[in-house]
Parts: sequence; C-alpha cells; structure tokens
Amino acid sequence: MGFDLRLGGVLMRRGEVGVAWVLLAGLAAAAVVPARVEAKATWVKKAQAIDPTIQDCLACHTSKKGRELNATRGQFLGDRKKELGVKDVDLEWLRDYKEPEAKPPADPTQAPGAEATTAPPPAP
Repeated sequence: MGFDLRLGGVLMRRGEVGVAWVLLAGLAAAAVVPARVEAKATWVKKAQAIDPTIQDCLACHTSKKGRELNATRGQFLGDRKKELGVKDVDLEWLRDYKEPEAKPPADPTQAPGAEATTAPPPAP
C-alpha cells in the first residue's frame, strides 16, 4: 500500500502526508500575509501623524509592494538610514524632510539651453 509515516503519533499514508504539508503551508502563509498588510497600515498611520500629507505607501515607495524607494521622501529616508548606519528607518526622520521646491514650468518659446532674454519694448 505504499509508504507510511507517523506524524504526531498518527499513522499517515503518503497521500495524507502530502495533504498535511499543503494545509500547513497554507496556514503559515495565511498567518504571514495579514501581518504584512497590518504592518504597512501601521507605518502609514505613524507617518501620517508626523506628516498629514502622506496618504499611503506611495508617499515613500514607487509601488505598494514597498520595495523600491521613490526619488524624494523615500530616498531621503534611505539616505538617512545609510548615513547613520542603522538597520531600520525611523519615521521620526520625516520631521527633517523638506519637499523639493517645484520648478517653474519651462518656457515653450525658448530653445533648450538658451538664456532667457527680455523682449525689446514695442516701437512707437
């Protein structure tokens, strides 16, 4: 009848062992996923307490998966982490973050790299 295994004092056949492993893996995954989602929500709430303009993970990351940092706020935190040589980001650092100043829109009549000139006054 095939291979038998005792698991927790109960004799199990090969097919039952496979089903048991699938169930255990499913339970482990179910336990991890909500913890990650909850952790993300906790980080966003902490960040919002410091900076109310933060709406979600995209304030610091390029995607909601949270791997890549964006070029402004997220990069600021990443740079601070490297600078201090610490393992984790401290959201309190957001208090030191300054939004970059918005650049004025480019003048569409001006060639790239050309200096701005003022037009001569109209002729009388």
